[in-house]
Amino acid sequence: MDERSIPSSGPVSAKQLLDRLTQQLKAAEEAREAGKLTVRTASRSEDRDFVDARTEVLRLLALRLDMKVSRLRLDLPQLQLSAEDAAWLEEACGRLAADEPFAYVAGQTDFAGLVIHVGPGVLIPRPDSEVLVWQAARIIGQEARPGRPWTVLDLGTGSGALSLALHRAVSQAWPQLKLRILGTDLSPEALDWAKRNRQAQGLEEDFTLIACDLLPEPQLAARWQADMVLCNPPYVTRSGLRFLDASVRDHEPREAFDGGPDGLDYYRRLAVELGPWLRPGAHLLVEHSDRQQAEVEAIFKAESFTVEKRLQDLAGRPRALWLRFS
Repeated sequence: MDERSIPSSGPVSAKQLLDRLTQQLKAAEEAREAGKLTVRTASRSEDRDFVDARTEVLRLLALRLDMKVSRLRLDLPQLQLSAEDAAWLEEACGRLAADEPFAYVAGQTDFAGLVIHVGPGVLIPRPDSEVLVWQAARIIGQEARPGRPWTVLDLGTGSGALSLALHRAVSQAWPQLKLRILGTDLSPEALDWAKRNRQAQGLEEDFTLIACDLLPEPQLAARWQADMVLCNPPYVTRSGLRFLDASVRDHEPREAFDGGPDGLDYYRRLAVELGPWLRPGAHLLVEHSDRQQAEVEAIFKAESFTVEKRLQDLAGRPRALWLRFS
């Protein structure tokens, strides 16, 4: 946004500022789309196409003022903003105009009923991944017993969204059950976000975080024999990375998407390396793209895993597998 438009002092009409910023966002979007054809990935890109610019500005302002959007809409005609709040909104909309993901600008996103803090350096959790949480919670509710903690490995934890949402779901439905979670990630930035989210949920004792490439050092396997593994690995083919939406490709970490030449590198590693970390009959819930299910299934079947269920995302597309280790 033009720095000259940022107010220096005095109250600012919220409605007038919102109207102007909305027009600027629309103009920026039209300029981006005018000279390009973007191929979007159904599973990874944010749904910014379906949220008009005005709603995005309203959502940002509501977050800033700690108000509900519905109340903000009612108060908008007479609402006056401080110079500080107006300047913040100008700067935030400038980031949106540069195609930065809304969740990064807002500093948070909703996932499975939780507010997850995110920003540069960490993958933004998508609603499609919630299928892992709900299936995992159902399994735990059926099989876990009071008195023995249920051990979960969350490999490539990123923001920690899967683990935190699972812990919340289980603790609300079955408060007598205890989870013991180990989250891993190679990215220091991602782990910083996971630690922040863990602290926000008060789960420092139940959710351990380790910096490593997928699995920790082998000597820890005896201490962390898992009842369940959650994993949303990178699964975009290397040649497909260039087709990601620009807001994803240019801002979110490449390593969170790059699954190797055919998108299957991490599934091969999981299938081969997980064995020493698993109790007999342990559960594995793993996400994949809507075009990879058969290939991913074959990889795990070749390494002592059996398919319990093929899971679909919110749009009814193949999205994940529930497997068991025998």
